Amino acid sequence: MNYIISEAQLEKIITSSYDAVLIGGLDYRKGDYQIDQQVGLLNQSYSGKVKGFRYNASDKEILEFLANNPNVDVFMFSAGCNKANVISKSPNVNLKRVFIIEPYAVNGNGYVSKAVSNGVPASHVFVGDNSARGKGVVSGASSSKSNSHWGALKNIGNLI
Repeated sequence: MNYIISEAQLEKIITSSYDAVLIGGLDYRKGDYQIDQQVGLLNQSYSGKVKGFRYNASDKEILEFLANNPNVDVFMFSAGCNKANVISKSPNVNLKRVFIIEPYAVNGNGYVSKAVSNGVPASHVFVGDNSARGKGVVSGASSSKSNSHWGALKNIGNLI
């Protein structure tokens, strides 16, 4: 397959100041981490500059960032996984560089299933040991290899 990109697209690729984006988990309950802290957990195993977005950031805001920073690694964690379907449809995302970490799956998670149907590898869905940590969300998911939900975010860089 041959791809042709414009000079403007090439300029964006060359000048991107980020290596990844993290769409984080909930941050308002006791014991939750704020988005900067979540980025800090990710950076314990992932080396690269990460832009963090709260779980409730608008789709438009995230997609605009991805348009200006194409083909960066995309991490979605916990509640942030609800953006999986939207993100997987973006032409500015390399689906092989999308990682879904411990999505809530007690009642299923259609967003994650749709993202996998759209081409995100099922092995890039990392789950814990129960449905509250994603177990059973899609067939072929990988273990987050963590004893804790927040630990999965801290460990993900070692798994990819």
